[in-house]
Amino acid sequence: MGPGTIGKSSHHGIHLNSVKNVVIKNLKVSDFDVGGIQLNNFQNAVIENVEIGPSATTVHANVFYANARFLLQKIKKIATRNGTATIKFADRASPVTVTSIYNNLVKSMNLFFKYIFVDGDPNINSLPVTRQNTEVVKAYNLFANKNKLPDGASLYGILLNSYGPAVFAFGDSPGNSSNAKITNVSIHDLKNNVREIIGYYSTANNNRIPIRGPFSDVLDMGSICLNSTSSLSTCTYKGTVLSDAQIAIALMGKSSFDETGIQSSTTNFKNWAQNDAKLTTGNIRCGADIMTHTIKGIMGIRVDNTIDVEINSTKISNLISNSPLGSNLCGVYRTESDLASAYGIYDGYMGTHVKGIVTTNSDNVMLNNVELNSFQSLYGDVAGIDIREDSTVVLNNNNNKISNLNAGSSLNSNQASFLQSNPYPNHYPEICGLQYDETSSIALIGSSNPSDHVTISNLNGYSPCDNEFEANNVITRRISIQI
Repeated sequence: MGPGTIGKSSHHGIHLNSVKNVVIKNLKVSDFDVGGIQLNNFQNAVIENVEIGPSATTVHANVFYANARFLLQKIKKIATRNGTATIKFADRASPVTVTSIYNNLVKSMNLFFKYIFVDGDPNINSLPVTRQNTEVVKAYNLFANKNKLPDGASLYGILLNSYGPAVFAFGDSPGNSSNAKITNVSIHDLKNNVREIIGYYSTANNNRIPIRGPFSDVLDMGSICLNSTSSLSTCTYKGTVLSDAQIAIALMGKSSFDETGIQSSTTNFKNWAQNDAKLTTGNIRCGADIMTHTIKGIMGIRVDNTIDVEINSTKISNLISNSPLGSNLCGVYRTESDLASAYGIYDGYMGTHVKGIVTTNSDNVMLNNVELNSFQSLYGDVAGIDIREDSTVVLNNNNNKISNLNAGSSLNSNQASFLQSNPYPNHYPEICGLQYDETSSIALIGSSNPSDHVTISNLNGYSPCDNEFEANNVITRRISIQI
């Protein structure tokens, strides 16, 4: 592929599955929501003379709008077949017909679309108070992505993975990919603002499948219940046009993919939404996005389950997480074994993390003349290189540089004090030049002096990482702790 330019995409610039002998050269990839280039289950890939970035900055609609667009076809089928049927919701005195639920969703989406793309997204607070504008404001508050940055679980420059989509835990996909060479690549200006979705997981589903719509669209307890209370025991249903449609599909849809898709619900949950019954058969979980994908933050290059990778003369710069701290509504969690944590979590909430290069279960990843510069997380951890889970990274006497990393740059003193005393689910922001876990290793070819392989400078954060790059008892990370 190449030469050329790949522009605006709601997902990836390039996303290839089960391929061999891939050559991507002389390309610019930009304005993407999820990733610049992703290769799954590949053998032999060359990525050379490629510029990746900036990521998208004009994402007007949030994840709820996308899910509403998907499920319109399902609720329309049900309304066409049984539109006069009525549903009683706990937050309304009178029942609502299925046709009205469908029409309300269509109207709200159309109002939002017109406001953004026809009217030009004027200041929502300046609209005159009219009945029509009240509906516009409601639609805007539900569907608008107000900072216009990608709000999904993760954002990548390049993702190399084995078989599967890589949306859950690091290294979760089966098998291995092999032989990738990345040369003269610039990854820059990746910026996001993750939207965490709080799901309700029923014991009837083994606490692993949330209440969700037909396209794995999780009902967000944060917006329909927990926006006014912090306890499920006092939580009452406060419907939106989207959640009404999701519940209508669960109640009225035929058990077929045409109408209900992969939706999941329980009798107790439906009674809660209709009759204000207490939620008694489940719990909430945090740390995932609208499709239960594990939130992982920003990564310049992620390498999962891949053998023999060379990264040569490559620069990764200006990675910025605007993502807020994760919710405390689920309580303290650290790993997915904790009842409050979504699947794939390994170290608390990860949505605020920024990492230049991450390797998981990958062998012989060689770094030559790699420059990582200017990473920032407003509220979370930053690492130049993170080597995880049986990975081996090789440094070959070349001039690798890591500099200007800033963790937790916008925390106020009260937030910092709280996180220092309560480090989970959110971290007291860690700063790392190069870190590795106890299962992984770093191989030095030539000199055993770390400074001959990598120089690390100007790191600012609140806490040093647990495992830092050492050789001959020389620590290459230099840290200044913020007060």
